[in-house]
Amino acid sequence: MLTFGSGADAKRLRNSLEALFQNSATVTTRRRLTTPGGPVDNATIHWVDLGRGGGIWAHFWAPRADANRWGCWFGVDLGHTESEALVPAVEINLPKAPDIGIAGRVLLDERGRMYLGHRGGLGGGRSGNMPVEEFAQRIRGFVREEFHAPNREKPELAFLIAAADDADLISRLYSYVSECARLRIEKRAEVAKTPKGLKGKAKSKVKPNTSFNPEAGTDGLGAGSGERNVVRIHGRVVNALQKLVPGSVNSLRDGMRPDLYLLRRDRISVLFEVKASSDTQSWFTAIGQLLVYPNGQEPSPRMVFVCPADRRDPSFRGALKRLNIHLVTFVINGRGHISFSDLDQALEGVTA
Repeated sequence: MLTFGSGADAKRLRNSLEALFQNSATVTTRRRLTTPGGPVDNATIHWVDLGRGGGIWAHFWAPRADANRWGCWFGVDLGHTESEALVPAVEINLPKAPDIGIAGRVLLDERGRMYLGHRGGLGGGRSGNMPVEEFAQRIRGFVREEFHAPNREKPELAFLIAAADDADLISRLYSYVSECARLRIEKRAEVAKTPKGLKGKAKSKVKPNTSFNPEAGTDGLGAGSGERNVVRIHGRVVNALQKLVPGSVNSLRDGMRPDLYLLRRDRISVLFEVKASSDTQSWFTAIGQLLVYPNGQEPSPRMVFVCPADRRDPSFRGALKRLNIHLVTFVINGRGHISFSDLDQALEGVTA
């Protein structure tokens, strides 16, 4: 399991992030920042252009002697003019000493590899705030991992954004910050629609994930974890995947019904397992199903696990690698279209 890093680890990660943005920056400029703690004038901003109109900016500041955090602020919008003040989409500040009260997380795996994490939630005392549990249920493409924190009997949870040495760290960070920006905008719109008499009184109905319910195999609404209703997307994803994989079938075989598979000479050549969630229970279940369904078939089929988001937990990643399970993630856009990442790679060299 991951462990909470020390103050020295936090400083090392913060310096590594700053160096990465300095070296990758398309533009380094000075801008005015607006924050709940007051404006910051003449702040150094490193902007990394990622193409197609997208990009991410970062501002780093060292703590004062009496401060308990390294400042790491991020946004995805530079505004229209240089005179326009910037507002961070999220502050992933890192603690000078182990402190889970600071939102940023420095996490280490059993080999000492370092990861950037975040508690989740949107705060800062400005519009668009969102509690952690609601944030966890609404964010796309990221899931929480368990880690051991000092003086805590039970594991804590954090979103793992990327490893410090990941080649795609900036891209992963951009995806996370973009999600934070999206959720802030959506939350502001929801607050704006709330009748004046209810503002400040309405509380989130989202409850912590206290129980496990198996996912539904068909579309529709039903009770999910923590008594909340969730959209059942499993069947839609299977159907969308089947359209993209010619010859794939979803039928009973040897008394069991895999989500989808390809046959070659009456043997399963490719086996798909689809999950509508990327929580730990879904990953445990999917890996087990992929191993059980072939029923000792030789040679083993190519195994493909399809889910909404990758997990950065090194134990799960190691299991996929050892078992040679290919990971494909999916995204459902606002119009309901489902797209898949790395599907071509997972099926490379496959013949019907």
